[in-house]
This record gives sequence, structure tokens and C-alpha cells, in this order.
Amino acid sequence: MVRSASVLLGLGLLPAAAFALTASVTAVIPAQGIYPGEIATLRIALSNSDPVAATNVAFNNSLPGVLPNGLKVAGAFTSSCGGAFTAALGTQALSLTGGSIPAAAGGIDGQCVIDIPVTAGTSTGNATSYAYQILNGAVSSSGGNNSGDVSQTFNVRALQPPQISKGFGSSTLVLGGATTNLTITVSNPNPVAIEGFSITDNFPQLGGSAIIKVAAAPGASANCTGGPAPAFNPAPAAGDTSVTGTGDIPPNNGSCTFVVAVEASQTNGQYTTNAQSNLINRSSDFSNALGIPAQANAQANITVRSPLSVAKAFSGSSLSSGSSGSLTITLTNSGNTPLNVTTFDDSPIDGVGGANPATGLNVTSASTSCAGGTATAINSNKGVRLTGGTIPANGNCTVTVNYDGFVQASGVPVTYTN
Repeated sequence: MVRSASVLLGLGLLPAAAFALTASVTAVIPAQGIYPGEIATLRIALSNSDPVAATNVAFNNSLPGVLPNGLKVAGAFTSSCGGAFTAALGTQALSLTGGSIPAAAGGIDGQCVIDIPVTAGTSTGNATSYAYQILNGAVSSSGGNNSGDVSQTFNVRALQPPQISKGFGSSTLVLGGATTNLTITVSNPNPVAIEGFSITDNFPQLGGSAIIKVAAAPGASANCTGGPAPAFNPAPAAGDTSVTGTGDIPPNNGSCTFVVAVEASQTNGQYTTNAQSNLINRSSDFSNALGIPAQANAQANITVRSPLSVAKAFSGSSLSSGSSGSLTITLTNSGNTPLNVTTFDDSPIDGVGGANPATGLNVTSASTSCAGGTATAINSNKGVRLTGGTIPANGNCTVTVNYDGFVQASGVPVTYTN
């Protein structure tokens, strides 16, 4: 015999069921709704008004929305319906096969219950709502299908995007010079944690290679205010050209900070790279379990330059034709390691050249303070060459060129520019 029954739901009182099987859905959820990431419990109750147990109970549907904008399973379910129930963590599919519902007894319907922890994701942070439904006839059993649509609404509260920032201790790095700290910070203005974040910083490149790299001594550290420590994943290693950090951002303006030492890697063959943008994209370089991007990109500029600089000075601003003078070339190394010179030519030292010893600036001798180097005249004594030698770390050495100077035409003054 099929008896009718009514079920009181959040949407109101259902009319009498035409079959022995009825379904209801309710939720344990705060009246104001949940924030993305907060957990509510979805309850599916299946009732049987027949004095014979219902077997082969089955249904297959999904939580509402399209992830990340929707509901998803957030924990382990419990079920008294037997059979095989599927609700995988982080997914939306719900299914029951081979279930059973006890027979009615003493005027009380038999019932089984499935409780599923659920939460919401978001890619926008906007307030919204999702309705989970079991439609008429969606649940089947040996006693027939359910009658009537049932639904439970989940209100999801607005969430502010997390914030990301980055900075360098020094905006300029020198090849072979001191390191500087790269600091990356993620923060959360919301009253709920933002779990499962990942942030990656890919260092800027020129000529197909990164201009900075993780230092030989990375000195990496990671911590969060008011929550469990995050972690670099993987741990930074010397020479790495990117870093990634993972963890959970604590609520209520909590933040997580990653620090690692970096050093100059290359200048693309130039003296300086000039300021290069090191960008962490708000969505492609940052992610989290909720699916919400950061409020804005994180950006900082970094310049890499050569440690070598060159200065020149003549012994005087003028001299008479046929007189002697000297040119001092100073090679400076602002790096922390010595620079070994292969060759260095300055020719012609007067900017004119030629083989005529009666005109221009003619080298008479050359010397150097660069340890291990040799300075000699080249190109018919119109230039000088340094072969070998070492420029000390954070120091300098010189090449001194003695010369005799002559005008180009008798009685006509001339300016020579080296």
C-alpha cells in the first residue's frame, strides 16, 4: 500500500507524495550565509512511508554552480543510507547506488540521512546564492521514485580579494657584488582564512636568461602573522631563477611573508640592464583554494650592472707642442670578487691616430698598477694595451701612459679627445 506524506523544508510544506519515497534537503548554515571557504552541512533525507523497506535506492546529481563559482564538497560525509555514496573532496558530483531506506513502522516513515560538508568558491568575491535541488523522480528505488522538487538555498557572502606585494632591499645589484633580500607578502582583509594559496615569482629576463638569481646563501625564511607558517615549495636553491611559496593566509588582516637573498646574474652584455620590471601576476602567478585572484599585481623594479667602470684623466688641460704629458686610466671594481683582465686597449689615445710621429699624441712608455698585468704601446705608439692583470674587489688599479704631444699643423692649436 502506498501512503502519502508531507515534508517541511526551508521552502515550505510539500504536498502529499504520490509515492512511498520522498526526499528533503536542508542545511546547517548561519542565517546571514557563509563566506567562501566556510563550511556548511548539506543534509539529504530520504523517507519511505511503505511498510516494506525500499532497496536499490539511487540518485546522481551535482552541487550547483561551475567551479570556482559554486558549491563543492569540503569534508568527509556521513550516510545511513547504505550502498555506495560518492562525494569526493573538492568536487561537485553526488551519487548513491544500492542504498536502502527502512520500512515505515508505527505510523512513522522510515528514513535515512546523508550529511555532506560543503563550501563555496569564488573568482569575483561577489555575494551570491546557490540552490541545491533534487528534482521530481531523481531518486529511484524498489518502491518507486521520489515525488516533487525539493531545494535548499545557500547564501554566500562577499569576499575581498587578497593583496600581494613584493620589494627588493636594494634596487640595483652588481655582478659579483653584494646580495639583497627579495620580500614577498600576501595579506587577507577578510574574517575568514584564504587557504591553499600559491604564489610564484619568476625573475625578469633579458636575452633569454634571468638577470638575477637566488644567492649562493639563500637565507630563505617564511612566516605568517596569527597562523601556521607557510613554506617555500620547493626550498630556494642557489642559482634558482624563480621562487614559489604556499600556505594559508590567516584571517582578519593576517599576512604571510617570504624572504630570500638574490644576487646579480647577467647584464645581457651591457654595462647596465637599466630598471627591469619584476612582476607577479595577480591571477596567473597567484592562486588559492577559493579561486579568487589577488586585488592587483605585485611589481618591483631591479637593475643589474657590471662592476667595472673606467675613468680617464690627462695630467693637464694643455701643453706646448713637443712637450710631454701623461694619461691615467683608472679601472674600478665595485664587486666583491676580483676582476681578471684579459686585454684592454685604448687606441689611439688622441682620437686621431695615424703613423706620423710628428703629430698627435705619441706613447713613450706605459705602466700599470693592476697586479700581474703588463702595459705596452701599440699601433705605432699611438695607443696602449693592458694584457692580464687583476682589478681588486671593491678597489681599483690604474694604467699610466706617458706621451709626447704635437699639433697637426705648425702654429695651429688642436684639441685631442681620448
